[in-house]
Amino acid sequence: MIPDRCHTEAQRQMYAAERGDNFRWAAQLFAKAAPEPLHSSDLVDPALQQEISDIGQFTELAHGWIDPEFIWEHLPHLLEEDYPLHAYQALKGSQLLVVLHGRVANLQGYIAYRPELKQLVVAFSGTSSPGQALRTVNVTFVQHPSEKQNRVHGGFWSLYCGIRDQALQSFKKALEEHDVEEVVFTGHSMGGVIGSLFCLEVLGESGPNSANLLPSLQGKVKLVIFGSPRFGNVAFVKHWHGAMDRHSVKECSVRMYNDGVPQLPPYFLGYRHVTRHPFYFAYGRLWQISPSQTEYSLFRFDDEAIKDAIESFPLGGHNYYNSRDMELLQRRLKWFHPISKGELWDNLKARYHQNFAREQK
Repeated sequence: MIPDRCHTEAQRQMYAAERGDNFRWAAQLFAKAAPEPLHSSDLVDPALQQEISDIGQFTELAHGWIDPEFIWEHLPHLLEEDYPLHAYQALKGSQLLVVLHGRVANLQGYIAYRPELKQLVVAFSGTSSPGQALRTVNVTFVQHPSEKQNRVHGGFWSLYCGIRDQALQSFKKALEEHDVEEVVFTGHSMGGVIGSLFCLEVLGESGPNSANLLPSLQGKVKLVIFGSPRFGNVAFVKHWHGAMDRHSVKECSVRMYNDGVPQLPPYFLGYRHVTRHPFYFAYGRLWQISPSQTEYSLFRFDDEAIKDAIESFPLGGHNYYNSRDMELLQRRLKWFHPISKGELWDNLKARYHQNFAREQK
């Protein structure tokens, strides 16, 4: 049953079509209300919000149910009006360099290049298979190679180790073969954790076997993640802060109203968030969270802050970042999945329109 706060028919249909877990149950169980409300002065600059939203378009295409090679092969068509990526114009002109598949539970990632910005984007998938989900519930701490006292989530670490070598090799090759002036690491949910661990790796902050691959890009490295769970202990978080400061990394860690994933694993197990200045997504806008409230995930707003605000996704949840329905995107892209290898684009297009027409009834 859709709660009364969903007022429009479109919203009722959207929530009725949900099949993925939006972790609202986790928000109900573990969310802590912040003691201080958010104010108009906490709003993020619109230009930065747009930049984060643009990166989010790449983040969403990393999901394990999506085939990046198919997407970029047909990207000009998929960006056209009435097609799934029409609202994803930040992808225009980008180049897919490599798709990554980890040895552990087939975790997917990819590296893309945006020539106009001379920007390299490294994106990792969130949980997309039972094997990956099984590892996310392994909340046992393991030692991180940076320091003996630094500990991280054992399940996430095993997934990261399974994709680390391939990602490093491909990343080095991308840096050598392209004119890169900026690097962005990104991921949604578990992908945010993997992206964070890889960012630390290429900065040479993951122990004696890691080396800084980006010395010439000081201040030009960004981490843009969405709905990331906690993944380190207090000592690891201290190490993280020092590493981000040393390399002048711009961190953009976004949480959303009623998304319970950022509250997992629970605080009482010793896990902490690494980012000091996270963002909160609500009412279609981004708000800056103060360092004193970084472990909270439920925020009030003063009346002036949300005056005349319209909420397109009133239930919030894990799959609605950047005012986009990520589950809807995945469903519509699946309609294009070839039934046979080399199936003609015209056949794929016809099947897409048939499914789209049925969805609208």
